[in-house]
Parts: sequence; C-alpha cells; structure tokens
Amino acid sequence: PGAQGAAIAAAVNLAGADRIFLMGYDYRTAAGQPGASSPLDRTDGDPRTLSWSLDLYAALGVPSTRLLLGLPLYGVAWPVVSPDLGAPATGKGSVWIPRQNLATLRSRTATPLIDPIEGVAFLAVPDGSGWQGIYYDTPATLAPKLALADDRGLAGAGLWALGYDRGLPGYGALLGDFRAGRLTPSAEGSAAP
Repeated sequence: PGAQGAAIAAAVNLAGADRIFLMGYDYRTAAGQPGASSPLDRTDGDPRTLSWSLDLYAALGVPSTRLLLGLPLYGVAWPVVSPDLGAPATGKGSVWIPRQNLATLRSRTATPLIDPIEGVAFLAVPDGSGWQGIYYDTPATLAPKLALADDRGLAGAGLWALGYDRGLPGYGALLGDFRAGRLTPSAEGSAAP
C-alpha cells in the first residue's frame, strides 16, 4: 500500500489496465507492533492508512474508477505484555484466521472490542502465563472501510481471502449491502459502521 505500489499502479494505469487492485492491508505485519492490518487511522503516529494510500494513488493520476480496494478477512495475533488494547508485543506475531479460531470467537470469556481509532476488532486471550493480543476485521470494522471505497468512487472492493470468514455471521450480509449501495457514508477515520 506504499509508494512502490502506487508507482506500479500509475504505470499500469497508463498502460490501459481496466482495474487496479490496491492491497489495503499489511500496513502492520507480524514482525511489527500490534494494531490494524488495514487501519482507518493510526495510534502510533504513522501516516500510512487506507486514506493515505488512496490519496497517494490519486496524486499519481490513478483514477478512482479503476481502483479496487483490497481488505483483509484475517488478523494478526501477537504475544503482548497485558490484555489491554495497544499493549506492546513481546515477540513476533502470527497470522490469525477467524475460520480457524471459531472456538475462541464463540467463547463467552473472550469479548472483542472495537478500536475506534484504527477501526479494528481487538481480542485479548490468555496464552500460558501471558496474553495474546489479536487484531482482526469483522463486519463492523469492514463496513466503514467499504463505505470509504464508495465515498471515494472506487470501482469496487476485494477481500483476502474468501472463506476465512466461513462459519461466522454478518460477512455475507455486509457484502450484500456493499454491492447494493446500502452502506452509510463513512466519516474518514471513523470506525463506526
């Protein structure tokens, strides 16, 4: 989602590509500190967000009507110092796929909360004598990101990877609402659906 991707997008636009896929994820990876893979805003001061990428592509002349915004159906789980949102990592994280963690998501002891700044669900679960901080996208956190795609006049959106949401409610209905144009306009940087 950075300068190199934007430069490639500008080149393929000039070459006549019909659609250009902006990978709006991996702004944070398992090797870094915890937070949203696909942030609306940042708590760490880094300027790289979905809007930042869209602005960068626009500045290089990539028409929004050719852009598809890629969003994640996965998260990242880090070992963290405490169960608090924003707790620093104590080691490298790992990819966290909701479909593979249905028991955790359905557990009555695990209650996710929404980080209103970054626009991501957060879940803290015990991990041995420590904690695991999990940051992942849900229908509630994807809705304002898809609304951003509508607000910016993008050609559409894509999800990585289909099936990662299997067995979980809300994702299919959200995509139906997006396709039908029924998402409420986003307030850029707001995680509220």
